[in-house]
Amino acid sequence: MDKLSSKLRIGEKIGVGFALVGLLLAGVIWHYHQTLRSVVEDYQQLQRVFEVRKSLAVGIEIDMAAARDAEKSFLLLRQERFAADVDRHLQAMREKVRALAAVDQPSQQTAEQLQALMATYQERFAAVAEAWRAMGLDENSGIQGAFREKIHRLHE
Repeated sequence: MDKLSSKLRIGEKIGVGFALVGLLLAGVIWHYHQTLRSVVEDYQQLQRVFEVRKSLAVGIEIDMAAARDAEKSFLLLRQERFAADVDRHLQAMREKVRALAAVDQPSQQTAEQLQALMATYQERFAAVAEAWRAMGLDENSGIQGAFREKIHRLHE
């Protein structure tokens, strides 16, 4: 190395020094560019997957809360429209769960679990609603209405 540097003139030595510094600068710029590209790809992945997943989860949560609210209204007020509202909100949830399943593999597994739980919820609510319909949603319908009618006939 000493023989090579001793044979070079001062201008050539400075030129070699600038070339080495230039190569180092090019390497640093290349590394910066690769890091920046990686960060941008990760951010796009975050937007593409996690933000969609979060938005759908919030939508599912809102529909579930609305279904529960309609369920409570049905149990309190015993009006058929609230049972229909429960079904409507569960249908909206199903659509969002299908969209969630299309996002990625972990979301698909979550969506399968949610679909099973929603089916159980809908079956149980349908059984409760049918029991109330049989018993009578008001004093003139169902078993309660038949009982009332028979009592009125007995009074006559």
